[in-house]
Amino acid sequence: MPSLSRRRFLAATGGTVAALGLAARPAQATPGRRGPFGRHGSPAARLTPQTLYVDPLGRGDFSTVRDAVAATTGSGWTLVLAAGVYRETVVLDTTRTEATWIGAAEDPRAVVIVYDNAAGTPKPGGGTYGTTGSATTTVQAAGFTARWITFANDWLRADHPDITGTQAVAIKVQGDRSAFHHCRFLGHQDTLYADSIALTAFARQYYRHCHIEGDVDFVFGRARAVFDGCRFHTLQRDVTFTPKGMVFAPSTARANPYGFLALRSRITSGA
Repeated sequence: MPSLSRRRFLAATGGTVAALGLAARPAQATPGRRGPFGRHGSPAARLTPQTLYVDPLGRGDFSTVRDAVAATTGSGWTLVLAAGVYRETVVLDTTRTEATWIGAAEDPRAVVIVYDNAAGTPKPGGGTYGTTGSATTTVQAAGFTARWITFANDWLRADHPDITGTQAVAIKVQGDRSAFHHCRFLGHQDTLYADSIALTAFARQYYRHCHIEGDVDFVFGRARAVFDGCRFHTLQRDVTFTPKGMVFAPSTARANPYGFLALRSRITSGA
């Protein structure tokens, strides 16, 4: 399916041209060939031809993030997400490197990727999802960047008193050189899983001006992660649990000299 022009998409979905963050990129279209943004050398051709537009109302190339990811092959794809709630699970595997996801509205509250699996949620084929399987979004590929997006898991203990596996991951990040700018991560237990693809692999991750909230161990994993100018907000647990307020639960591998670093950040509490 051919991509829309950026002006048409942004006009339809209320985004802004600046949200794409791509205008300064050099032309990559083939000379003399019409790509999704016009002929090489035209102002529109300054954008990479590997851009897909996603809109839950059907005004883009795809209406779900999952379908847009499935349509990409190789490296360097950009997904521009229109404002809306994307209720789905998404996996970006190791082959889809150097991907960029951008919230077109330049407001992370406007673009929300959310689902409601927990570690103890029964799977259709039997068994349960476990902590890793509960993730709404899983990023395994290296070189991933996200801007102005909310990653959430809205599973609630009070709605599932029969389930004891209450870990519910909003996003699991395993790729090296991952970066998140002005994003939100919302959940309760185990919100942000900052990990690596294997115990012997080091995954460098950078979170800048992000909001991360949960009620216990909500930033965890074995990544080398820097949180720069972020806010960590501890939630009040429901009445059946005692508020504990554990923010970080790193599992830094013995061979890894670096784990989590928070600087110029703040911790607040609603408990």
